Amino acid sequence: MSGGLGRVVEHDDRSRRFAVKPAPVLRTVLWRHNAPVLDQKDLGACTGFALAQLLNTQAFAKSRGAAGAYLSESNALSLYEMATVLDDIPGAYPPIDTGSSGLAVCKAGVAQGYLASYRHAFGFEQFLSAIQRGPVIVGTDWFTGMEETGADFFIRPDGELIGGHEYLVLGANLHGEYVTILNSWSAGWGSGGRARISFADFKTLLAREGDVTVPVGA
Repeated sequence: MSGGLGRVVEHDDRSRRFAVKPAPVLRTVLWRHNAPVLDQKDLGACTGFALAQLLNTQAFAKSRGAAGAYLSESNALSLYEMATVLDDIPGAYPPIDTGSSGLAVCKAGVAQGYLASYRHAFGFEQFLSAIQRGPVIVGTDWFTGMEETGADFFIRPDGELIGGHEYLVLGANLHGEYVTILNSWSAGWGSGGRARISFADFKTLLAREGDVTVPVGA
């Protein structure tokens, strides 16, 4: 099974002033996500869903308010809708399913009170520092080889380029040399909505105008 995509490249040179700081020690880390896995279906709303799923992690429980209720697909869609207004991409949803960027959806997260701010990780080494402190959202190219996981639950950037996609990265395993992602195509995709990407493939994806946005909870 597969679902919608919708990540659009939108980079701002000013973001360089807000790079993450190096972590003093790098360790294997996997951030907890116990909420229901969201499903963007055929909409290009991956940015809103990636951020909503990040906010549903244990690390961002305080950002969900005093009750700590999990964000729903309606909340994810609201983030996407605002992102399409805040980005520099022509059109807005509704009615035009334009897709959006990790940068814009974090602006929406700040506007809606979920985030205090956000930072950026440039390249793989900065990503490793960022993931030590919490989950991140990542936007990269998406290939046919990534639509379904293999028996080992890895996805690989093989085959035809079919668009851009934003997804939540929950962790990095330094011994196995892979990252764990949570997609927004329901729990029926991958292993409960999760998949792995090897460090080598992840570096390749980041080198192709990939971006790592690092939300800071409110």
